[in-house]
Amino acid sequence: AGGTLLSIRGSAFPTNATASAVSVFIGQLPCTSPVVVNASLVRCVTSAPPVLGKPSGALPLTVNFAGYGNAWSQGADSSAVLYQYVDLWSRATTWGGNPPPVAGDSVYIPPNVTVLLDVSTPVLGAVVLDGSLTFDDNNSTEIQLQASYILVKGGNLTIGTPASPYLGRARITLHGPPYSRELPQYGAKTIAVRYGNVVMCGAPKVPTWTQLAATADVGDTQLVLAGNVNWVPGDAIAVASSSFYATHTDEAIITSVSYDPSTDTSLLKLDTAMRYTHLGVIVPPTPGDPYNRTIDMRAEVAVLSRRIVIEGDDIDSERWLYGGQIMVGVSTPRSFPVRAQLQLEQGVCIHHTYNRAATIHGTHNVLTQNCVAYNNMGHAFFLEDGIEQGNIYEGNLGFLTHRSDSMLVTDTTPATFWVTHPANTYINNHAGGSTDGYGFWYRFLQNPEGPRYSDDRA
Repeated sequence: AGGTLLSIRGSAFPTNATASAVSVFIGQLPCTSPVVVNASLVRCVTSAPPVLGKPSGALPLTVNFAGYGNAWSQGADSSAVLYQYVDLWSRATTWGGNPPPVAGDSVYIPPNVTVLLDVSTPVLGAVVLDGSLTFDDNNSTEIQLQASYILVKGGNLTIGTPASPYLGRARITLHGPPYSRELPQYGAKTIAVRYGNVVMCGAPKVPTWTQLAATADVGDTQLVLAGNVNWVPGDAIAVASSSFYATHTDEAIITSVSYDPSTDTSLLKLDTAMRYTHLGVIVPPTPGDPYNRTIDMRAEVAVLSRRIVIEGDDIDSERWLYGGQIMVGVSTPRSFPVRAQLQLEQGVCIHHTYNRAATIHGTHNVLTQNCVAYNNMGHAFFLEDGIEQGNIYEGNLGFLTHRSDSMLVTDTTPATFWVTHPANTYINNHAGGSTDGYGFWYRFLQNPEGPRYSDDRA
């Protein structure tokens, strides 16, 4: 809406410059009433952009002193400094002078409009993005967006970027029972992406999972992990089973973390004692083995907490086993928590879900790296039709994979990694236990399945 007092800080600004000798532009829009406060500060008031043709994205900032030229920034013209017009969700001016949306309202953000979500929302109906919705990362409290449907239709939904990961806490909660009215192709209780962009990059957990460096016995309230971790007190973890029963997993909350560089191990203290024994040993080679082979029996430990959370609501999700989902460029009605035509899925943890974890369907050259799938139903990491090629699975962990009687027949004996084409790459992945199925299942049929079935395609 304009009218924002903009402070521009620098050094060696000419203090003898009069207001008429100073000009500030944001793109092609003047920043009015410029004043040189002192040698390190210039202030001006932003102009209101036109209602039609509102500038999209960040614009170059130009500061000019008559007789001196443009201000420079780190060896570059001041236009290297960018300014972006955004509308705050909390402001009435964003909504035409009306209060922000209330429970049950639907929201439409038009093209060339960027709204900064700076407050949590009530439960909305639909949120449709032809423009951009960006989560504010300067908020000291968690920001929660609640809706039944989020449709990214040529617009952008952004929570952090690879260059600037989100340092706050963001939560998207999707609402609705399974009999909710469905969007064509995308269903209900969904983040649906059609010709748009969804970018979600939180501060990374490194590593996303590791293994025990020492055995943890029943009743232990601390774990010794291999390597250094950046996990913090308050993070939730899960420990994979070391027995014949995949359900012998443990969950706990970290109360303290310390690293010992002399042994390259991390000590976690926990709020909950272990219910089961989890091994932390590597069985040495059998005497006389010409290949000197070891058996790695160490249980995996995954961190479940993330700064960005997408979830289903507490009531209908558990009652109906019907959680939220992200649908990107889909053409069939089946539903999974994360479904690709994605190009990158990195460091994601999908847990306590009533469906498959990550599905790649009719898509090629996707990188799924350092992800965790825990306590899901059906195949966890799933290649669907058998035509998918060039995909890379690297450093992923899946465990506590449950059967499902409501999906494909093969999901009654699920595999943590379901592989349907040999022209895909699997590197350093771990399958830590399936309750009714398998770790890795290679199902190379003569022809593809599903909507891409063809007698001519092998």
